[in-house]
Amino acid sequence: VFVLLGVRLLETIRISQHVGVLSIIFIRMIINDCPPFFIVYAVLAIPTGLSLSVLQPRHVVGEDLTDVVGGPSDPQWLTVFRYLDSPFWAPIWALLGDFDVQTLIEDSRGQVFVEWLLPVLYGIYLAAILVVLLNLLIAVMSSTYEELSEVSTLEWHYARTQIVLQYKDQKFWPAPLNVVHLVYRVARAVLTLLVPSLAWEYELATGFQVKLDPQRELQTQARELEGLKACHAAHVEEQEKETALDNLHTLVTDAKDESRVQFQSLFIRIKQITERLDKPSVSLSQVRPSVPRTARLVAETESP
Repeated sequence: VFVLLGVRLLETIRISQHVGVLSIIFIRMIINDCPPFFIVYAVLAIPTGLSLSVLQPRHVVGEDLTDVVGGPSDPQWLTVFRYLDSPFWAPIWALLGDFDVQTLIEDSRGQVFVEWLLPVLYGIYLAAILVVLLNLLIAVMSSTYEELSEVSTLEWHYARTQIVLQYKDQKFWPAPLNVVHLVYRVARAVLTLLVPSLAWEYELATGFQVKLDPQRELQTQARELEGLKACHAAHVEEQEKETALDNLHTLVTDAKDESRVQFQSLFIRIKQITERLDKPSVSLSQVRPSVPRTARLVAETESP
């Protein structure tokens, strides 16, 4: 009961922004990040625990344990799982820092192979769990914290709205005082079944929700519908303006590209004309073969 009260109190104090953001991130990490980690952890811990139990047979095939109340002794195989100090649970407690390698070595005295195999096996497991897997979980949680920090305010506003609506429309008293109201609701529900005419009155008396009469409710819904239509029309108009601006921007971009091509072509043409004008003038000997014969005779006669 106290655990449930604590969980309920955590949900209630989310009304505060600082506590609410931290609780949202905490719950998201527990739901999204921890299950894959515990699956991999169980896959590694259970076989390691079984291996330690097999390599330390005195915990499995030792003397029968008699029940403290005088009943029959437990089966020998049950001692592996029932007692939390057995080698099977050692990998589980190792995640919390409770690992004792010295005890493993002392329990396996007299068997040279087991004396060396147990510490090596346990060391490999501790390295995989505490060094690799635990740091991987920390990295995943850090990534989740960074992602949620960007939208933490929005998430908190949404959670706060849910809490307000919950107390406004559903619950009359907060936990654990709602037990008294729950008894009242059960009695009223039984009375409603016996007297159906009290059903509407019971519906109005639940929570702090304000309900209108049918006519005013229809008027309110009509106003809401008109407001939604106006918002939709404004949204459509804004989208049309944005589309027109995008089209205009596309036309301007195309015109700019076309102008750039034309200017480049004109620049090349001007460069060609300039190169032709910069060439040396043609000599008279080069021009004479192209001049008609009569013109040459006239030129020779007029020459001194």
